[in-house]
Amino acid sequence: MFVIDVQKLANKIQLLDEAYRAGNPLVSDLEFDKLKAELVDIDPKNPILLSPGGGVHLLSLGNQPFENWYKDLPLNTEVVVEPKIDGCAVALRYKYGRLVKAWNRKGKDITYAMRKVSNVPQQINLIEQNVEIRGELYGLTGHLNSQRLAAGHMRKKAPDGKGLAFCAFEVMGRDNGYEVDTLQELLCLGFHVCGHVRIRTSVIQKVKILHDDWLDSLIFSRYPTDGLVVKVNSHKLQTELGSGSVAPDWAIAVKEWKDPE
Repeated sequence: MFVIDVQKLANKIQLLDEAYRAGNPLVSDLEFDKLKAELVDIDPKNPILLSPGGGVHLLSLGNQPFENWYKDLPLNTEVVVEPKIDGCAVALRYKYGRLVKAWNRKGKDITYAMRKVSNVPQQINLIEQNVEIRGELYGLTGHLNSQRLAAGHMRKKAPDGKGLAFCAFEVMGRDNGYEVDTLQELLCLGFHVCGHVRIRTSVIQKVKILHDDWLDSLIFSRYPTDGLVVKVNSHKLQTELGSGSVAPDWAIAVKEWKDPE
């Protein structure tokens, strides 16, 4: 692919991403993921992948066939399955337990907007100087408008937080213990957590069953979701696996069940 074609592809992805974040998606998630995967394949260090919007950006999730991803992990790796909330990624920073900053996926400061969301704790019982909590802001009034409501709230000059909720799923810097411990810690700190399923054996088969159940609205149906998130349970193994420029290698999004390549 010529340089000019790569730039056209990057520009297209940036345009589509901005439309999605504004709550007006122009293509399906599947189409967008295919375009992004194409750019990652031909130009993994493209600026829009490395620093989308500047600031402290939040990584996306890979979405290759689950079986391919899992078979690249150490044998019998334990995983945790969580709902993939259809909202907007948000990071919260607490200093000596007090909320001091919030930002979105592109690094934009949204502290004032997040202070207006009723289930975001303004104070937590944690004495660490700095701790970062990550999660998803989503709408409560219907699955179809969830992401649009969240995106609109973050853009408002006078946000009120009505009809929105925050679901926490990660405490940064936890290199020991397990993912299930993190979720329990978040609950104890006063955050809302959207549930999980821990899988120790027959992982591929059981994740497939959970995905079928999700399609039939038998699990996680109280939330606006567009798939499942599967994470390595061990924080030690997460650290060893690390992250690429776009996505962590220890987690994957499962929106549709793809045959292994």
